Amino acid sequence: MLDLEDIFGHGGPPAGAADFQVRREQLLMAERVAARSAARESLVVEAGTGTGKTFAYLVRRCCAARAC
Repeated sequence: MLDLEDIFGHGGPPAGAADFQVRREQLLMAERVAARSAARESLVVEAGTGTGKTFAYLVRRCCAARAC
């Protein structure tokens, strides 16, 4: 399974983008989404604009589809 820190951290794929910023909240959210998804449980997330909610959800779903 792919470590989410590898994706959302300083060396992750989006790090090459000019305006990329590591967002600790985004990593925490992605970890919680992954844990709840693995347990087949629901999760409701409330976070402010710019947290990276969409990317955090999408990465988990893409990994699940690829079985990383």
